[in-house]
Amino acid sequence: MAMQTELVENFEDNRYEMGKHFVGISLWEFEWCPKYRYKMFRKWKYKKLVEACIRKSAFEHGIKWIELNVQPEHIQGTASIPMTMTPSKALQFLKGRSAFLFFKNCPKDNPLGRGGCHINTPPNNKKISQLTLPYSTN
Repeated sequence: MAMQTELVENFEDNRYEMGKHFVGISLWEFEWCPKYRYKMFRKWKYKKLVEACIRKSAFEHGIKWIELNVQPEHIQGTASIPMTMTPSKALQFLKGRSAFLFFKNCPKDNPLGRGGCHINTPPNNKKISQLTLPYSTN
């Protein structure tokens, strides 16, 4: 009964995506790093710029970041992608477009286009409410 009440509340909050033949949410953990794990994002300026580029590319493709963490040598986060999009396609959009935007603003430094990546689903014991950022993202 508690599970049913939680589902009804989530429908009312529009957390689930609804289509003709599906209802659900597609949460994925993304992680990728610059080429050779170069510590590109040590500088605050680059860290904030790449975060803005990733958020802009996500917005353009209908991807919603729940959690985004930019470290000096890698980027990781949890995102909700449209049910019609595969995780590999979402990662392709995020890496490609954010690298393009970053290179457009900083033409000398662009290690984002190459490097390793990892896609995973969040653990089952992690609730959506636990995935929120500690600060407001406008």
